[in-house]
Amino acid sequence: MLFDNRSTIPARFEAAIHTVIDRTRAYNKVTLAVIYGQFPWESSAADAADAEVQLALILDDDVTDFVATKLELTKTAYDVFIESGIEIAPFPVPVTHWYLPSKAANPALIEDIRKHGLRINLDRVLHRAPPAQAIARPTSEIISLLSDARDGLVRDFAVQSLFFIPQVHPTRSLSPEDCSQDEEREVGPLDILIDFGGRPSTERVLGVQEAIESALQMPIQLLTTSSIRKALLDLLMKKAVEIGAGASSHQATVNSRLQARAGVYADLDDTARMKSRRP
Repeated sequence: MLFDNRSTIPARFEAAIHTVIDRTRAYNKVTLAVIYGQFPWESSAADAADAEVQLALILDDDVTDFVATKLELTKTAYDVFIESGIEIAPFPVPVTHWYLPSKAANPALIEDIRKHGLRINLDRVLHRAPPAQAIARPTSEIISLLSDARDGLVRDFAVQSLFFIPQVHPTRSLSPEDCSQDEEREVGPLDILIDFGGRPSTERVLGVQEAIESALQMPIQLLTTSSIRKALLDLLMKKAVEIGAGASSHQATVNSRLQARAGVYADLDDTARMKSRRP
């Protein structure tokens, strides 16, 4: 059920959590579900009696009315509580706030859930040994590891484009040769954007996630271009680093794309000036 093995969920809790998710998916597109806060099954008997499962549901559609959505989810969870005796507190999170916490009313809460929550596999139980986890890596090292893994992703999963979306803005060269002890580091989960050239199957998405996490030995949040609204995709691409083949990957940064756009704008300006000079 989980993407990691930091906690084992008892069967009755697992059944209740999945029931809430399944019923929510009947009227909302849930892109991710994350358990956060205290885990009742790890508490003492006295504490567990009153504890509830805090469940963040990241909704693909923007939540235009948070209160109405929260009430709808709470009603669903209450029905499950009556049936199972397991109390679940669902928390709706718009996908825009999940990937851009600064836009949320409580950015610290979103960041805490992203870093410490238990991500649920919405489609199947994923059986694999957890890789050794690095706490943080320099941006240049992450880009180097992604570049090394890119050919395998293209070959095995038909990935067309691979992007890393840093949360830390590098102040030095992204070349791995320049990596040093004092370079700012990215803390997982890392945001990775994949273009499959269309809507991928669940198997391909899970396969790519496992391959990248194995290469980085860090947890990631995997996004696909086909599942993100254009407005959000445009925002993410402003700071995304494209991972290309070979050494050129380290130069495919946002700055290079902005320079390219600036060149286009300069050409347009020249064309406009030439037209203005015509009699």
